[in-house]
Amino acid sequence: MMKTREEALAYGLSFPNTYQEAPFHDPNWQLVRVKGSKKAFLWTYERNGCINLNVKVSPEWRDFWRSTYEAVTAG
Repeated sequence: MMKTREEALAYGLSFPNTYQEAPFHDPNWQLVRVKGSKKAFLWTYERNGCINLNVKVSPEWRDFWRSTYEAVTAG
C-alpha cells in the first residue's frame, strides 16, 4: 500500500519509458509522463494536508475503482 507521494511517483516511474516533471512551476504538482508522446498518466499534489493522486485510466476501470473505494472520486 502506498502512503506517500514518493511511493506513488516511484510506482509510476517503474513503468517503461516514463519520467517525472513539474510543468506548472509549482513543486506541489508532480507528474509522471510517457517519453515520446509526453502524455501524463499520474498527477500528484498536496491539498488540505493530504496527498492527492489523479490517475488516467480507461472508463471501465474508472467506474470499477469508484464503485469499490469511497475515496476514489472524479478528478
